[in-house]
Amino acid sequence: MRGRLVSSPSISSAPPFQGAEALLERCSRPPCAAELWRTERGETATVLVHGETLTWGEQSWPASWKRLGTELSWCLEGGPLSSPPAGDPGGFRLLAATDPPSLDRDARWLLHFGGTNTCALSGELILYAHRDQVDSRGLSSGGLPWSKGGRANALEILKANAEALR
Repeated sequence: MRGRLVSSPSISSAPPFQGAEALLERCSRPPCAAELWRTERGETATVLVHGETLTWGEQSWPASWKRLGTELSWCLEGGPLSSPPAGDPGGFRLLAATDPPSLDRDARWLLHFGGTNTCALSGELILYAHRDQVDSRGLSSGGLPWSKGGRANALEILKANAEALR
C-alpha cells in the first residue's frame, strides 16, 4: 500500500494520493478508506474499503469473514481490513494475488501482527478474498498458537479488559 485516506466524521486529512477524494465519494456512509496499491510489477490500483464491502477497480466483493469467530473478531478492532491490523504498530496487511487487479479466485489477505495489540496477536492470519475462509495456523496470542491455547489466551485478555472498564 502506498497511500491511504480514511473518511470518518472524526478524521480529516489531506488525500495521500491523487484521486483519493473522488474514490471516497463512492462511499454511502463513513468510515471508508481509499487505498492505493502497487503490484510487484509496479502497476497501481485503487481499493475502497467501505463497511463489509471492498471494491478493487470495478470489482466488489464482501470484506467480512464470519469464520473468524467471536474472539478473533473482537481482537481485530476496527475490522479485519483495518490498517494496521488490530491497531498493531508492527502489523501490516498484504494482498496476495497472481494477477491483480483482476484478482484470481485464490487471492487472499495476509495480516501480519507484531504482538503489540489488544490480544497480543503475533504471526500471520490469512483471509481469502473471495470466500469466507480463514487460516489461523500461523497466528498466536501471547506466544501460544491460536489452536493450542492462543484463542483461550486472547479470550482471557478480552475478559480482563472488559473487567477493567467496569
